[in-house]
Amino acid sequence: MAIKDHQWKTASINELDFWLSSHQEPTCELDKIGRNYNCDKCNTQTAIINGNEVFIPGHNYTKIYENIFKEKRNDKVKMLEIGMGCYPTNGHSLRMWCDYFSDLEIHVVDINEKNFDCSFYYDNSKVFFHILDPSIHYN
Repeated sequence: MAIKDHQWKTASINELDFWLSSHQEPTCELDKIGRNYNCDKCNTQTAIINGNEVFIPGHNYTKIYENIFKEKRNDKVKMLEIGMGCYPTNGHSLRMWCDYFSDLEIHVVDINEKNFDCSFYYDNSKVFFHILDPSIHYN
């Protein structure tokens, strides 16, 4: 990922440094799992900038998600994930959710079938992919 493709692309170096200096440690168990996959929902991600791997801000959703889902972690859970990410760097949050929940059935919708090409193992009895194009009116 290049910083020009990131939600912080307009931030100053001082803003980035300030944010990153206070967000180096994982915020919760879900954040730790998501960092294993460089998931954008974590508080930080890594990116290659000028040939160097550096930390960049993530969306910082994992702490909120964990507060919502922690009581359900060991329950049977059905989940809908909207968007898979763009191939070939897709599936980061799918992998995070599959590791976090012990009994997860997850349905992933995306507009582009190519984004469902995964370079990692997933249990196809628990992970289901669906093409959904919002520009088409389904009956």
